[in-house]
Amino acid sequence: MLAYGRLVSRSIRSPCRQLVTATRQCKGRLPLSLEASRCQSAWRWPIRCCSGSTSTEERIAKLETEVQSLKQKLTEVEKIAKRKGFIAAMMEYGAPFALWYAFCWSGSLLGLYLLLEWEVVSWQKSLRPFFESLGLDWYTERIDSSTGNLVIAFMVNELLEAVRFPLVLATSGTIIRWSARFRTAAKP
Repeated sequence: MLAYGRLVSRSIRSPCRQLVTATRQCKGRLPLSLEASRCQSAWRWPIRCCSGSTSTEERIAKLETEVQSLKQKLTEVEKIAKRKGFIAAMMEYGAPFALWYAFCWSGSLLGLYLLLEWEVVSWQKSLRPFFESLGLDWYTERIDSSTGNLVIAFMVNELLEAVRFPLVLATSGTIIRWSARFRTAAKP
């Protein structure tokens, strides 16, 4: 027990590491009554010693400043995340919106291509004279009509984006609800 008393008295002057060592060596045995006051002050010691040289108020102030800096960083990240346009709609509606948008985009491309391919609308009657007037008639002769139709359909499809995106955005809520209802009805 005398050795235990020396360890406890050393732990009062030294960091918590030695108090932990003394506690492990004690293994739950109570010290003698003469050393009880030293031991009780040693058991309270880690609370004061673990805090280091800073007080509780200083630690709280440091944590509050860290919380404020993290709040500022969070608002910056939220500003970046609140982009407008396709990315914002994608973040809000998710994959069903992307699928609906892809369906509308590819559907309008296919529709325009078929209109040009079946010569309902002919680019060769309207654009070929324009290219010939610019002296580019040998280009129009070398262009395959099917490839030309696809290129023109793609360009016009991209020009229709100003009409298509608001339309897809306006109808996406209804389509998403309809697809969710269809999905739940299809499950056995």
